[in-house]
Amino acid sequence: MSYTIVDMSNDSDGYFAEIRWNDEFVVGFFHPWMTTMALRELEKMGGPCDQRNGIFSQEVSRRVNRLHRAVPCHGPSALGEPGCNAGVGQPCKRPSGHETYLGVPHAPRVEAFDRWLVELANEMGFKNNFPSLDDLGVTHHYPV
Repeated sequence: MSYTIVDMSNDSDGYFAEIRWNDEFVVGFFHPWMTTMALRELEKMGGPCDQRNGIFSQEVSRRVNRLHRAVPCHGPSALGEPGCNAGVGQPCKRPSGHETYLGVPHAPRVEAFDRWLVELANEMGFKNNFPSLDDLGVTHHYPV
């Protein structure tokens, strides 16, 4: 049993990859960096069968949301939503000071992260080409 990346990209829509466990969809991404980082987190977690019911999907969400911490959360967003001023590596916080549910980032951080991913993809040379796992330094099988 293992995680695999399935290239779902096409010329008209560009990059898209799914991460699957034993050929069952777990999560999908429109950016190679997100795919790589999410796969690393999933491999640390083990397979879905290693988790209790309902916990696995919440933990996947929590870990994927942490990836947004690569950029700070400074507002306002394009729609005027405030940010929480969390720095790089810090979680977004509610006005009460508690971390947001499942670590969901605020809109300004999501917008900044999307801009950062576009710049990163250009720097990495990944436009519509799916990077090899070797190029990204990713182990794509989780031993059971």
